[in-house]
Amino acid sequence: MNAAQKILQLEADVAERDAVIRNLRAELAGGVALVPPAWGLTRAETIIVQVLARSGFAAPETLFAALWGAEWRASDPHNMLRAHLSRLRPKIRPHGLSIRATRGLGYRLTGREHLKEALSC
Repeated sequence: MNAAQKILQLEADVAERDAVIRNLRAELAGGVALVPPAWGLTRAETIIVQVLARSGFAAPETLFAALWGAEWRASDPHNMLRAHLSRLRPKIRPHGLSIRATRGLGYRLTGREHLKEALSC
């Protein structure tokens, strides 16, 4: 293994470790660790999936608050959320999940039963 390959492997190991830590923190905080680290989701993507998985549906403001807390009012959260969702959708599709937008209302997660299957593997 050359130096470049070793760096890539170490970076992948760190990313996986960080995902495991995020899920454990969510579990300790009373949330449910819903996203397997192997899915390679970012922090924001993990939060979106977790929020949507709890109830199946969330208004944009609910997602803004979960992602950015009180800070979301000072930025342009709609475009930032849409960008996160556009990167998230292809990552969760192979796992039987999809996120559908309902104009003016919010976002719905379909295929939530696949999360339980993924965690039991």
